[in-house]
Amino acid sequence: MPPPKLQSFKEPTGAILIPMTDFDQATSFFPNWQGTFEQVSSGSFLGSLRLLRGTSIRLVHIEGNQRLALRGNDLSGFCSLYPVVPGTALSHWHGRQLDVGQIVVHGPETETNHVSSKRTEGLGVSILPDALVEAIRLLKRVECAEPPRTWSVRSPSPELFTRINHRINQLLNRGISDPCMLETAEGRQLEQECIRAAVDSLETVQATEETISLQKRAQLVGRAEEIMRHRMADPLGVIDLCRELGTSDRNLRLAFRERFGVGPMVYYRHIRLNAVRAHLAARTRCPIGLLAQQFGFHHLGHFAAYYRRLFGTLPSSKPKR
Repeated sequence: MPPPKLQSFKEPTGAILIPMTDFDQATSFFPNWQGTFEQVSSGSFLGSLRLLRGTSIRLVHIEGNQRLALRGNDLSGFCSLYPVVPGTALSHWHGRQLDVGQIVVHGPETETNHVSSKRTEGLGVSILPDALVEAIRLLKRVECAEPPRTWSVRSPSPELFTRINHRINQLLNRGISDPCMLETAEGRQLEQECIRAAVDSLETVQATEETISLQKRAQLVGRAEEIMRHRMADPLGVIDLCRELGTSDRNLRLAFRERFGVGPMVYYRHIRLNAVRAHLAARTRCPIGLLAQQFGFHHLGHFAAYYRRLFGTLPSSKPKR
């Protein structure tokens, strides 16, 4: 029998947070799923589902108190990564039990064959293949890139494993609490950071671009900073910056850490925070919330936390001239 035909991505964007009293409830939120969810342990089912859909990315977090068997295909055509965390360490993927710190990769041509642990906590990120390939090409500066097609297991470094877990949880938590965030520049930045963490954790390709000279790194920082200062109201993501600058993520990070001691995206946030602070020092009558949004900060709570972390004070404590 030929494999099911993959469909284009037709799931609506947005966020879902629901308690579940029946495991079949989960299937209704995946319209392109073709397969079965079956309970294989005894007792009443209780769980929860958090689901976030962006333009090219889907994040899911599911908890449950019974062992479930999932078999079938996701016809949306996603490439999916599932970090093995303590809550999923007793699960089985294609008959294998894996170690915490590994990552399960599902290509769009792979049939799902998963049996959860009885008390499970699953976390995953799914990315459209075209978006993943573009990210690999731009971040790694490779001419040809292929998305994962089948099922595999990766064992990234602890640093990379921690990073992808952090990025998935960060975007999922913020998107669930504020679904409109995904439509903002801040949301697009976080989505690109999540995709970058996925690219790094796959470890399928190495950057082909050689480390550039000190002089060229200084020039790169100058060009990047010029772009950043012209795009403070609608800031770019890391993938956008690599596209604009024609450089790899590795060289961009090296250049900024060498000059400023922080990565390019942190520096980007810092210059926008400094711009807000300068306006506050000038005693402008613009409300703080509106001023923050003018410099690309959508979520005011996170803006205040960033501001305090950088300057040691809240934005309501206006700086002296």
